[in-house]
Amino acid sequence: MAGKYADAERVLVKVGTGFLFGEDNGGYRFMGDQMDALADEAAELSEKKQLVVVSSGAIATESCKYGLEIPDNEHERAQLAGMGQPLLMQEYASRFSKHGRICAQCLITQDDITDRKRRRNLRMVQDGYFARGVVAIYNENDTIATDDITFGDNDILAAKLACCIDADIMMMLSKTVNGLGSGGKDSKEKAKEILAQEKIPLEIINGR
Repeated sequence: MAGKYADAERVLVKVGTGFLFGEDNGGYRFMGDQMDALADEAAELSEKKQLVVVSSGAIATESCKYGLEIPDNEHERAQLAGMGQPLLMQEYASRFSKHGRICAQCLITQDDITDRKRRRNLRMVQDGYFARGVVAIYNENDTIATDDITFGDNDILAAKLACCIDADIMMMLSKTVNGLGSGGKDSKEKAKEILAQEKIPLEIINGR
């Protein structure tokens, strides 16, 4: 990592659904080349820095693989998320393994950060991943997240996680795709506010 953040030791990268999926004749398609490029850069970065990834895309992964429409019902979306999360992790794991990197799946809810005991446990587990050189990939545990414990958006999850693990910088890889994800200007502004409280800089890389 060059430039003004060259001294950053702990980096959190948030990958938006729109970064990994593109629109295709009214549907969506997985942009494998995007994940290839991400894995190449991230694996190289993880050799010198402590890296954490927050990745959206579980629902879209299941939808694309089986040609399913993305429902409006939150419980049906949660079901698709549970079905698509292992597939999304397979995509990450296969690509990182080419660089000799192991990935860990970490599904959390807001309670894991706001509850003191669970927050401490999260930090200890993540410190262990750092020590082992494992790239932890976080997402919200949509199958159990209810209104009172949901982050609402992975931009918010990523910002709160960055504060929890004392990240030196948070980077967002983002591109808007209609119908996929709920992130937008508002969630990014909220994430920026959360990070500002801990003086963690935010860089948004918009587009491919």
